[in-house]
Amino acid sequence: MTELAKTFEPGPIEARWYAHWEGQGLFRPDRPNAEPYTIVMPPPNVTGSLHIGHALDNTLQDILVRHARMQGKDSLWVVGMDHAGIATQMVVERQMMERQEPSRRSWPVIVPPLSAFHCHTLATKSSRL
Repeated sequence: MTELAKTFEPGPIEARWYAHWEGQGLFRPDRPNAEPYTIVMPPPNVTGSLHIGHALDNTLQDILVRHARMQGKDSLWVVGMDHAGIATQMVVERQMMERQEPSRRSWPVIVPPLSAFHCHTLATKSSRL
């Protein structure tokens, strides 16, 4: 008989189920005759960290979307991406100062990879919430 582990490690199980749900299209609404219901998830900042406020906001949106689905609506919860230009600017300017590159010419070199990295990280974290 297989012995159960003393502690539960949810990571591998959640990853497997999430991939299955995504592969089966279970996150896409498919009720053609139903009234549509959509929430666009406000995006986190590109600064790279989620906090308790994001968890609360996502929980409330999840409740609304699930409630609409239980009412028979064609529910869709769309993940947003970065919108925080000021926070992005602060992070980039700090990095430019650390690199001693205070020139605005460095901006196009630094911003796209930073945004791509953090947007991917935040999208992954948000989907796990």
